[in-house]
This record gives sequence, structure tokens and C-alpha cells, in this order.
Amino acid sequence: MNLTVVKVGGGLLGGAAELQRVVAALASRRPTGERLVVVASALRGVTDSLDQAARAAVDPRAGAELERDLVQSLRRRHEDAAGADGAAAALGLRTSLDGVSRLLTGIRLTGELTERTRAQLLAHGERLAAPLLAESLRAAGVDARAVHAEEAGLVARGPYAVGSCDLPASTQGLGGLAHELHDRILVLTGFYGLDSSGDVVLFGRGGTDYTAGIVAAGLAADRLELWKDVPGFLSADPRAVPSARLVPELSFDEACELGYYGARILHPRCLEPLRGRSLSVRVRPVEGERDAGTAIVERAAGAPGQVAALAHRSGVAVVTARGAAMVNQPGVAGAVLSAVGREGINVDAIAASMTSVSFTVDEADTPLVRRTLRLLAADGGAGIDEVELRTDVALVGLVGDGVAADPSIPARALSCLAGLGSPMELISHGPRDVGLSCVVPQEALGPALAALHRTFFESQVPSPR
Repeated sequence: MNLTVVKVGGGLLGGAAELQRVVAALASRRPTGERLVVVASALRGVTDSLDQAARAAVDPRAGAELERDLVQSLRRRHEDAAGADGAAAALGLRTSLDGVSRLLTGIRLTGELTERTRAQLLAHGERLAAPLLAESLRAAGVDARAVHAEEAGLVARGPYAVGSCDLPASTQGLGGLAHELHDRILVLTGFYGLDSSGDVVLFGRGGTDYTAGIVAAGLAADRLELWKDVPGFLSADPRAVPSARLVPELSFDEACELGYYGARILHPRCLEPLRGRSLSVRVRPVEGERDAGTAIVERAAGAPGQVAALAHRSGVAVVTARGAAMVNQPGVAGAVLSAVGREGINVDAIAASMTSVSFTVDEADTPLVRRTLRLLAADGGAGIDEVELRTDVALVGLVGDGVAADPSIPARALSCLAGLGSPMELISHGPRDVGLSCVVPQEALGPALAALHRTFFESQVPSPR
């Protein structure tokens, strides 16, 4: 079938010049007989603009100019990106722009922003981008058609903000598009699907990667290419480590682990529907040879116990629950983590002793965590006497298949960080020994990453790939 699914990230859709780069790259693939399905993100910054407008509309002081100004801004932004084809593109934008206006008006008049309404509003970012890209392809002489998730039959379930796709049900809907792929490029909306009630369910920020994985699996594609505004996965964040280098290959587990740490190159759930399937997956820039970027494979070729990349996450907090009554009391850690989990709060690194439980959460969740654990302490069930929250810390990780199982790697990492004179805590490893992490002060993050990169990627000891 020679079918490739291409995900185009919002970072590549900032303006007319960037859009034309994408169009030229896609058009160059058609003469080879390759069939293409493109999954499009919203233009850069549009999702944030929609979200900010939704929150502003709740303010009783907001007037009708809020929706008018946003709609005008979105129309101008998309028509400018279309360039000479702006008038034609506008025909495909009108329905979504009207939808944006209606939703914002409703939020403003009721003073209420539900998760359901927010999901409906944010989905319009992709609904605006898909027809824009399709029209730009047609203007370049390539037959293309925009397809919304509703038509593609992407079935979703779960919370409105962070749902999941029902792959078997979605495969049936996607199959109805296959006959068109002989003649044209289909441009699908990413980021969302519809539940059994017809309501929009988002796949979380960066969820267009996940949509692309679903589409590739549902159409039994030969390749999935995730086009980004970076060369591929790098050995570290180049903003902190200028000497970071391209990682030519990662395993599924390694790529997912980097995603969970917050690497925005790949949504951590993108690869879920692709496990066990024979297709090529690559994270790559727009231009370059077909083998540019980073290949994502079920099992990487390197020997286990090699560091593939460094990862980090800022904006975290360390939560510690203490109590003398915890000693020899079974189920304390479970009670604490269950209480936090019931509030929808994600927990990362965890450490426990006889009299305390410590874990990391997003810094934004700390007020809710504090309130939840104080209620648990008042109930007396977990033996909590004190709850401590510390911010201004960061999570640092070494990612690679088997790194936590090789005792030399944790020893070298901890020795390296100890040499900086900064405290470390919550030292732990992830599932399947694919990650090793610890918490350091935020001010020590840059030096820590630089030192670890020197140790594992720039030293004479052959550790990294």
C-alpha cells in the first residue's frame, strides 16, 4: 500500500513561509506514488489563545468585544498564513470561526466554563488548521481534502480534557477513508475525538501525536513520520546543554519515558497503539533525507545499560507526609497516594521510610495536595502529623533501556551530581529499568544536566550510544 501518516506539529505552522515549507515537502512525496495522510496540529499559539479567551470570558467584566477581537485575530492569522490563497482558505474557516464565537458568547453570558465547553472550544484550533493546510496543498497543485475527526470516525472516551481513543471503533471509521488515498492527500484534525454522546474529548496537550499514532494503526500504515521544528530527539535539552547531539535511535520504552519526563518532542501515549505492529516510526524535521531524525523502534540496537538521553522537568514540588504513627502501620503509602490520585493529581517519583512518604507532583497541584492530605490527616487513618511541600526543585532523569539495572550507571551519576555540592533526593528508577531519576534544586538544574552530559556523552568511557 506504501502509506505514510505524517504528523505536522504546530511549531511548523507559524506563518506563510513555514506553511509553504510543509506544503513543498508534502508535494515532493506525491510523484513517488506514496500515499499520504497528514494529521495537523493547530497553528502555533492558537490553542493557548483559545484557552486564554475562554478563561477571560468567565470574568463578568468581559464584553462582546472579547469574541469579536479573537475571531478577527484568528481569521487574520490564518488568512495571512495562507498568503495569496487567503480568500479561498477563508471559505473553509468560516464554520469554525462561527463556532468559536458562539462558544465564547455562551461562556460570557453564563459566566461558566465547563470542561465539556472548553474541549469544544479548543478543538477549533485543529479545525481551523486542517482546511488551511488542505487549501494550500491544492494551491500547489496537489489534490487534498480536510477531514475532521467527526468524519474520520475517531471514537474517544474518558475525561473531556485528557481522554483516550477507542482504536477498534476508530479503525472502522478510518477504513472508510482508504479509497480516497489513491488520488489525494487527506488532512485530518489532530488532538481530539468524539465520545458516544457526540461530545468532543481532547487527548491532552500535544495530543496530535497520539492522534497520528491512532491513525497509523487504524489504517495499517507502513510509516509514521512526526514532523517537528527540531532535528529529532537530542541527548539533552540544547538550551541547557549546547553540546547536545542527535540521538539516531530510541526504543519505544525510551521514547515514552522521555515523553513522560516532559520532553515535548513526542506525546508519551503516541506509541501505545503501535506496539507489536510492523511499521517504521521516525521523529524528524521537515527537510532532509528520508532517514533524517530519530528512528523509534520496538527494541533499540544498542546493548542494554547504555544512556540514550538526559531528561528533566521543572515546575515540580516535593511533598512529604510524616507521622510517628506510620511506624508498622500497613497501607500508609497506599492511603496517601490513593487520596491524591482521587483528586486527579499525577505523582512521579516516590520514596518511603518507616515514618514518611515523599513524592513529586506538578507545582500547580500543590494547593490541592496540601488540602487533600490535611483532610486525610484529620481523618486519622494514615497517621499523618505533618505535611511539607517544597517548590523550586526539578526532576532530572537518565533514560536508556536497562540503565537502572546496571549498578555502574547510578554510581557514576550520583558521583557526578555529588561533585556539584548540591543536595539530591528521591533517587528512584522507572518501570522496566528504563529510567533513573532524582530531584535537585531548580538553581542546580543547568549545572547538573551539563555535568551529566559530560560524564555520559562527552567522556572517554563508552556509555552512551
